[in-house]
Amino acid sequence: MKMFIGKKETQKKNGLRFKALTVGLMVVIMALLLVACGEGTETVTTPGNAASSTPTATNEPATTAAADPTTAEPPTQVATTTQPATAGNPATQPPSGNNPTPITTKASEPSYKPVIRFSSNTVKIGDGLVVSGSGYPAGAKLEVSLIVQNGALVGPYATTKVDSKGNFSSEVKLVSVAGGKTLTAGRVVLRVSTQDNKVAASAPLTLVAPAPAYNPTLGASILSVKLGQEITLLGSGYPANLELDIVGGVQNPNDRYGKVKTDAQGKFSRKVTLPQQNIFPGSYFIYASSADFKYQAKVELNVQAGLLISSATVKIGEEVTLNGSAFPPNTELKIVGGVQNPIALDTVKTDAQGNFTKTVKLNQAGLQPGLFHISATTVDFKYQSTVDLTLN
Repeated sequence: MKMFIGKKETQKKNGLRFKALTVGLMVVIMALLLVACGEGTETVTTPGNAASSTPTATNEPATTAAADPTTAEPPTQVATTTQPATAGNPATQPPSGNNPTPITTKASEPSYKPVIRFSSNTVKIGDGLVVSGSGYPAGAKLEVSLIVQNGALVGPYATTKVDSKGNFSSEVKLVSVAGGKTLTAGRVVLRVSTQDNKVAASAPLTLVAPAPAYNPTLGASILSVKLGQEITLLGSGYPANLELDIVGGVQNPNDRYGKVKTDAQGKFSRKVTLPQQNIFPGSYFIYASSADFKYQAKVELNVQAGLLISSATVKIGEEVTLNGSAFPPNTELKIVGGVQNPIALDTVKTDAQGNFTKTVKLNQAGLQPGLFHISATTVDFKYQSTVDLTLN
């Protein structure tokens, strides 16, 4: 009986030891768990408050270190905010320490996507076109330039300003020379950029050579002419292979000399014979013009009074017929003859066209065989003409 009771007491003691050992083991496990939980907390310090530990891995309330209830002030709870991770602004946590640095976030710059448009994709060098666009920074100043065939940047050809909605429109004249660069026909790139070149857009553009600058001119082999005289007209500076009309006159040119066609260099040569009547002394114009009068040039001739004789050889005492033209109309003329000292032969009056016909008898005393001059002249000698003949 005593042995049985002793055995039961021994078993009871062993059970108590096992329970104690189990409790101790549980305490150790809990301690290890607390240490592990401590590694998932963060210490945040704010001015005037003690350090506090806030778990980030769990949603448990913040805990503070124990303090003497008779001396310590109640702890202050600190709320923390995590900035969302964005471009240029990574997520940040409040710093720790006694003098924390304030958290500063920087707003990301707007993303611009500019687009440009032209009034025409093909333009002649020297002409203008309207360039417009959108998607630029509001109020920005823009420069319009060209990237030419060799990659060089030419310009700017214009500057403009963006409105409050990011749009712009500007007329640009593509002069043949800008920035020391000469434009040539071909495909280029038009570029519109902000002055700091941070925002830009480009688009292809085709340049066409301008039409040649024609400068027609007209000359004559002789500028002082008489009625019925043949002259040669010389033209240049016209478009190649162009048909021209040749006319003459003063106020209303109506003397027609036919047509002529320019060669591959825009030149021509043409002989014409002036009329023998209805032309007065002074200025007379000949024109060479295209049918649409787009290309035209003129030459000014000085028409001199003309005198013709019926025969170049006359016997002394015989008659000779004189034909005058291009004298002033309805004007009295003197007819004189001689070599060194002309003598009066007769007088005549021109008609309404400035022409006359007069027969003169050469029987004056003192005439000698040989060269003889006959002249018809106005009283003031402003208009006169002379012919030569031989006396036998």
